[in-house]
Amino acid sequence: MKKTILLRKAINERTVYAIGAQDPFYARIVEKAGFDAIYLGSYALEARFLGRPDLEYLTKIEWSMIAANIARAIDIPIIADGEQGFGNAIHVIDTVRRFEQAGVAGIHIDDQLMPGICPFLPSTPLNRLISTEEMCGKIKAAVEARGDPDFLIIVAYYIRPRILFSLF
Repeated sequence: MKKTILLRKAINERTVYAIGAQDPFYARIVEKAGFDAIYLGSYALEARFLGRPDLEYLTKIEWSMIAANIARAIDIPIIADGEQGFGNAIHVIDTVRRFEQAGVAGIHIDDQLMPGICPFLPSTPLNRLISTEEMCGKIKAAVEARGDPDFLIIVAYYIRPRILFSLF
């Protein structure tokens, strides 16, 4: 069964536990431990590969290459942080296609201006958000760009003090 279908099926049936893993070795450990999915998050990925805080140093090409290496090593789905789609709606199209081709089962896209600032860093100022119209354009672009209708698009809305999510 395709990983995108596995993820959709799991989400429809229960709470999905996606544990962070930043490389194929740790992804295999997470899989062997019995978790539902891998979460490929920017905070841990930038720390792992660059030893730096999450300030969007890695490009979407680097991200998708890392994701592809992990996807080839495991049989469970990957949900990847798609940042803000790495730009405007045109960039979102390319981001969705790259991550889907890499073997990722879904991505989430934030509603922040670029560069986004990781909200988990100490003394982090509030992120600046894009307009509702621009975010709607990004969502539309992401949904239309996917080749597999089961590829999951997760949209993160930063409404302090919470983060809300929508699934497409």
